[in-house]
Amino acid sequence: MEYNTQFKEQLEIAINNKQEWFNSEALVEVLNQYRVLSSCVRNIYDLLKKRSLLNPDPYRADKQITDIIIPDKEPFLDNEIPNILGIRLSDYYSVLDYLSNYFRFSVDSLPAAKIKKLLEFNSFIDWSNVSPSSTKLNTRALAMQLANAKVNAPAIVSGMISDCVSKSEEAVEIINKTLQDLSVFQKERYKLNLRQDLFSHPDFNQQIAFTTPDSEFSEIKRIYPMAMGKKPFYKDLVNEIILEDQSSDKEKLRESILKKLEIPLSREKKINSKIKESNTKQMLLSTVMTLSGIGSILEQLKVKLSDNFNVYYSNKVSFSKKFAEFIKKLFHIPPAEKICTIKIIEAKTGIIREQKVNTNDFLAEIGQKVRVYNGIANQGLEFQKLTKYPEEMIFNFVTKQIAECQTLFSTINGLDSFFKTEVDTLNRPKIKGVQIELSALRNAIISVQKKRSEYQSTKEEKEQLSILGIK
Repeated sequence: MEYNTQFKEQLEIAINNKQEWFNSEALVEVLNQYRVLSSCVRNIYDLLKKRSLLNPDPYRADKQITDIIIPDKEPFLDNEIPNILGIRLSDYYSVLDYLSNYFRFSVDSLPAAKIKKLLEFNSFIDWSNVSPSSTKLNTRALAMQLANAKVNAPAIVSGMISDCVSKSEEAVEIINKTLQDLSVFQKERYKLNLRQDLFSHPDFNQQIAFTTPDSEFSEIKRIYPMAMGKKPFYKDLVNEIILEDQSSDKEKLRESILKKLEIPLSREKKINSKIKESNTKQMLLSTVMTLSGIGSILEQLKVKLSDNFNVYYSNKVSFSKKFAEFIKKLFHIPPAEKICTIKIIEAKTGIIREQKVNTNDFLAEIGQKVRVYNGIANQGLEFQKLTKYPEEMIFNFVTKQIAECQTLFSTINGLDSFFKTEVDTLNRPKIKGVQIELSALRNAIISVQKKRSEYQSTKEEKEQLSILGIK
C-alpha cells in the first residue's frame, strides 16, 4: 500500500485556508468580544465600588499582568465578599485588559495548552447563571452584590447591570465556541505536520509502514525523535492518522476531516465567491464594532495623561496662584484655562509644527470618545442608533472617527515627548509612558481602516455587478 499524497495535499490547502481565516476573522472577533467583556466587567466593578459593595484591591497597581492568570477560586465567608470579590474581580478585569490590549490573538500564539488556560479563565464567572443559587462561589458572590446594587436603584442602573451580564454571557459564548473550534483545528494541524515531517523523512520506510496499522505506528514512533525532536508525542492523534490511512472507513474519515476544516460564513462578511450575496451594511456595522475596541485603549490613555498633566502643572503653581485659585473657587469664578504648546511631526511630510492643547478640553474630548465607543461595544443606545442609519451615514461616521483617532494619536504622541522634556528632572520619574497604549491605538486604527477598505471593495464590486445586470 502506498501513502495517499492527494489527501495530504487537500489537507495542506484546507489547513492553510482555515489558519488564514482564524487569523484574519475568527480571532479578530474573539479580540472584539474580549473587549466587550472587559468593558462590561469594568462597568460592573466601578458600580459596585461606587456603592461600597466591594473594596478595591489595594495592591492592584503593583500587579503586572503579562500572561493569562486564573483568579483565585478558594472558598471564603459571606462577610468577606466585599474584600475578596474586590480583589478577584480586579484580577479578572486586569487579565481581560491584558487580553484586550496586549495579547496577540493568532493560531501560532494559541497552542492547545494556552487554549485550555483561556477556557478555564473564561469560566471564572458563569455569566449564563449569575444567580445567588450558583454552585460557583465567585459567581454567587457577584450575583449577591449585583442584587444588592439593584435595591432602590434607578431603572437605568438595573438596566445597565442586566445588559452587562447579558452581553458578557454572549461574549463568552462566542469566545468559547471559537476557542473550541481552534482546539480541534490545532489537532488537525499537528497531524498534518506529522504527515509532512515524518512521511517525507529519508529514513521513513513507507513500504513497511503502510502494510498494517501496527507497522505504521511502529515506523512513526521510530522516526519521531529524529524528525520532531522533543515535541510531545500524542498517541491518540497518531492512531487517528493510522485510521485515516488504513481503516476500512478511511474515506469517510477523510471526508469528515475536510468537512471540519471548511470555512464557515462569518458574522462579519460573506465569502468573496458569494460577494453578490454579501450584506454590506453588516460589514459596516462590523467595522463600527471593531472601532469600539478603541474605547478601552483611550480610557487607559486618559488616566495616564491626566496624571501626567497633574505632575506637570503641580510644579508650575506657586502659593499665590494656589490662593488665587482658591478665591476663584470660593466665588464660583471659572478657573483659568490650562494650555500647553507641544510639537507635532506631520507623518507624511515630516514637518514639525506647534500645537496648543487645552488640557481640560482635550481630556474631555477623550472621555467623550470613551463613552461613545464603550456604548457601541456594549451594543447600547449608540449602536442601536447607528443600525438605523443608511450605509452612507455609517461610512461617514467611521471615516470621521478614523481621522479623529489619528489626530488624537499625533497629539498624544506629541504630549508624551512634551512631558518627558518639559517636566523638571525631579518629577520626571512620576511621568507615565504611553508608548504601549499608542502602539495598541495605532494597530486598532489600522484594523478599522482595513475593514473599511474591505467594505469599499465589496460595495464597488456589487455596484459593478449591478451595472452588468447581475443581481
